[in-house]
Amino acid sequence: MLTASLRLLENAVSTTQGRVESRWADLLEAVHTVIALPFDGKVERVLLEVTRFEGPLNLSEASDLPHSMSPENMLKSLAIQSLGKRTGLTHLKDLKRVEATTTSPVLRSIVRATIRHAQPDKDSQSDLQTVADIDSEPAFREPVWDSKWTSGRAMQRSPRALVTKTVSVVGGLTAVSDRLPKKRLNRKPVPAG
Repeated sequence: MLTASLRLLENAVSTTQGRVESRWADLLEAVHTVIALPFDGKVERVLLEVTRFEGPLNLSEASDLPHSMSPENMLKSLAIQSLGKRTGLTHLKDLKRVEATTTSPVLRSIVRATIRHAQPDKDSQSDLQTVADIDSEPAFREPVWDSKWTSGRAMQRSPRALVTKTVSVVGGLTAVSDRLPKKRLNRKPVPAG
């Protein structure tokens, strides 16, 4: 069934002269079948061909057509939603091209919604959020005992410089910054004069 559905969609969006006339109901069933099955390279390639297709489908005259948009745009919208859901923004260039070139406001709205849902939240990437400051060295004057057993006094190592590193959340991932945290300077404004 998958192979027949893939072939039917490939033939429908083919740019060659030997396209076979298809019924709309068969094409709609084929695209739903392809979308519902496990995603692989063949499925992705056919959905991209549908997305990139320009021109009219070769439909039989007895076909019942969709009411809200043209059959071509309906196939594109289903393919675009599936690609957005399964590949994220991998094919953003193709999605943007459809958004820019379509005359259908419904298809344009579907493409925009697919892009918006596929990309990560902009707010989570825009600013670093400090979660905690950690010290990579012992605190000043913290005793660090030598591991040798001696009969004399316990020897304390000399204090080391304190190194502070910032742990941040960037786009949902935790990161440790190699740069020292910036201190805010309270500067007084210089009077104009």
